[in-house]
Amino acid sequence: MYKRYEKYKASGVEWIGEIPEHWDVRKLGYVTSVLRGKFTPRPRNDPKYYDGKYPFIQTGNIISTYKYIETYDQTLNDLGYEVSKEFPKNTIVMSIAANIADVAILSFNACFPDSIIGFKPYDSLNIDFLFYQLKNLRPHFFKIAIKSTQYNLNVDKVKNVVILFPQKQEQKAIAHFLDQKTALIDHIISNRRKQIERLKEARKAVINKAVTKGINKNAKLKPSGIEWLGDIPEHWNQVIIRRVTKEHKQGFYSDAGYVEKGFSLIRITDLDKDGNITIENSPKVHLSDEEQKIFIIKENDFLFPRTGSIGLLGLAKNISNAVFASYLIRFRFNSKINPIYLKYVFLSDFFISGVKSDLHGGVNQNIHAEDIKNQLITLPNFAEQTAITKFIDHKTAKIDTIITKYEKQISLLEEYRTSLISKAVTGQIMVN
Repeated sequence: MYKRYEKYKASGVEWIGEIPEHWDVRKLGYVTSVLRGKFTPRPRNDPKYYDGKYPFIQTGNIISTYKYIETYDQTLNDLGYEVSKEFPKNTIVMSIAANIADVAILSFNACFPDSIIGFKPYDSLNIDFLFYQLKNLRPHFFKIAIKSTQYNLNVDKVKNVVILFPQKQEQKAIAHFLDQKTALIDHIISNRRKQIERLKEARKAVINKAVTKGINKNAKLKPSGIEWLGDIPEHWNQVIIRRVTKEHKQGFYSDAGYVEKGFSLIRITDLDKDGNITIENSPKVHLSDEEQKIFIIKENDFLFPRTGSIGLLGLAKNISNAVFASYLIRFRFNSKINPIYLKYVFLSDFFISGVKSDLHGGVNQNIHAEDIKNQLITLPNFAEQTAITKFIDHKTAKIDTIITKYEKQISLLEEYRTSLISKAVTGQIMVN
């Protein structure tokens, strides 16, 4: 339990409240020089601008969970007016467009576009203390941001934002305290995330093994003839998906826009990594009677994205009054296959490897319905499909319970980290 300071006073700023009596309130523009990046060269891939000696950082390089920027993606050839001027190591950089208020400290000299500003604190302000002050100001920056197609921060408004200002020695003590405490919290979070990744790998391994080798350890095996599948149980069949497909259909498209009441429009973002579909956040669209006949989702329909998101799919369960968007493909299969077993097959590495081998396009790779229909899958009898499904459900449920527990722990640790920073930099606790 941390102590509070002996005496407090009104800060004069409503959203800050009381501060320690010996602390001051200062505007950012009075205690730092605020540096503005310049325009990004156009076009972005013009070789005359890039592959040079000047590190060039963009908003995506500023990651809110890291204190320092250690890496960059591109370098610039020159620092002409249309490019970006260079700023020195130990500049605090902050995004003022899109992912606004993400901050980090440069660990090298770099230049940046006008979507980023830099802070160079004056001698009376410790850079690490300023870093934590800016992190704590993130909610306030969102309040003063301009919202159009994305969030944007006005530089003059940023300069007028106030920070709390103890003496420099106390600033250093607070920053040192937060460095130690947040490093410990981040270490625990990092370990938990690694454990979650291992659990996800174990989950995937359960699915892969069950749908390629079955759950009978004594079953005789035979070669599948597919390199990434290997041997399969001797009594299993291999079936091309087109032979068990009843129909496939590309999704609904309309220029009419969304409506308040209508049919839920399922998008790629409504599919999750485990093959589920949720429509709570889906927009609504109007459909004619004829369109309803064509695009309405039925129980056990499968949805696949047509571009990108390889390995993503959704199985419709307990979904009503919904249709699917044009960049999805709906598949319906015959009743001889357990749909949940088939979902696990589609989530397996061997199926994903088969699909990837048939992809079209360059950067934006497309999946055609025929690519899916041409894949070979393993198919035991219906009773064994059901047994395998129950086995996978049971095993993955145990793993998912642990993952959920760890994710909750991470969330609580992140909340504690944010709270600790806030209390320390606003003087609500003493750190020495």
